[in-house]
Amino acid sequence: MRVFLNGKEVASSNVNWSAYSRRNFPFQLRQDPGPDNALGRIKFIFPNEFNIYIHDTPTKSLFNRAQRDFSHGCIRVAKPFDLGDVLLSPEGYSKGKLEKIRDGQKRTVIKLNKPLKVHLTYLTAWMNKDGSTHFRRDIYSRDAVLLKALREAMVKNL
Repeated sequence: MRVFLNGKEVASSNVNWSAYSRRNFPFQLRQDPGPDNALGRIKFIFPNEFNIYIHDTPTKSLFNRAQRDFSHGCIRVAKPFDLGDVLLSPEGYSKGKLEKIRDGQKRTVIKLNKPLKVHLTYLTAWMNKDGSTHFRRDIYSRDAVLLKALREAMVKNL
């Protein structure tokens, strides 16, 4: 972990941590990208009020599970450099160029010249084209709100 104060890195050993609380914590903490970082080696930040982003993961085995809520609201991607190739190729970044940046071990921020719109859909039930139906736990407790709204709409239309 690296510690920053007003954008400048400070040695964590020089900080009197007991002098700070949640209310007066002036530092920014950052773990650089890498194989041990929970966000993996690359993340894609997009504007949203919830600080949600798309990111790599060092635990690729989690993609073999049906449960998907391991990222505390963020979105893990199985093949982040393939995604980067699609998103960043108009900016002149190929998958190979991104992998070269990754292997260089230097933190790099790439901003899009033309913003890309991101739309997230939260589903707890869906049906595939083959007719198979899937259900997942409602980890954000939104189904009850939706069900209430649907019932109210049905009553109005009777």
